[in-house]
Formats: sequence, structure tokens, C-alpha cells
Amino acid sequence: MNNDSWKAIFDKYKINKHNFSKEPFLISAEQIKQEYKLSYFLKQKKCEMLSKSFSKTQWMN
Repeated sequence: MNNDSWKAIFDKYKINKHNFSKEPFLISAEQIKQEYKLSYFLKQKKCEMLSKSFSKTQWMN
């Protein structure tokens, strides 16, 4: 998992605003996995889009 995935998790669940002095922040493995899957999916789509845009460009004219 990269920093973007962790940033998305911290933003989504507002972890930075949590008062850790009061209680721990509870997050399940399932919640983390969901964010990781979304991040991975978006990266794949971005790569597919880049690949398509490069294949449409005529490099050898």
C-alpha cells in the first residue's frame, strides 16, 4: 500500500482529528482492504487510459 492509499484512509475516517488521548482509533482490516482495492482499481484505470491515449497517437509518421 502506498502513501496515497494511507492518506485516503486518514482523510476518509478523519484519523488526524481523532483524540488518541481519550481512546484508540479502531479501524478494521476490511475497511483498509476496501480502500486498498479502490486505490488499486483507480491506478489500473489510469494505466489503461494512458495506454489507450498512447496507442492512438501516431508516433511513426
